[in-house]
Amino acid sequence: MAAATNSASEDVGKVPIIEVAFKNGMWWALPQEMSQGLYDKYRAGEEDIGYTWDWGTERSGSWKLDDEETSINRYLLDFEAGIQRNIDNNRHRTMRIVWVDPSTTTPPWTGQIPNKRKHTDP
Repeated sequence: MAAATNSASEDVGKVPIIEVAFKNGMWWALPQEMSQGLYDKYRAGEEDIGYTWDWGTERSGSWKLDDEETSINRYLLDFEAGIQRNIDNNRHRTMRIVWVDPSTTTPPWTGQIPNKRKHTDP
């Protein structure tokens, strides 16, 4: 199943969001601007469409610079096959495109923070 849809099935007034399969049956969504730019490259017929993701201090990345760890992952997208491939470790993940109202791509902040469970020793 291809990740991309043809222009006839694109929803008027909607924007494409690229989602990548994640563990536990969840999807990880790329930001709206990044999704739109990558999709535009696909529609223009470009090959080797890719992006980098910098995890910052959250985790280590798969790309190494002179054998030194970085926080960066590099990916190529195959819209026809519906696959994202990590360039550095060759991990493949399913990807899809969802069409959403642009007003819903940034979640509104409710001001509430879920209670954290506190670990207590017996």
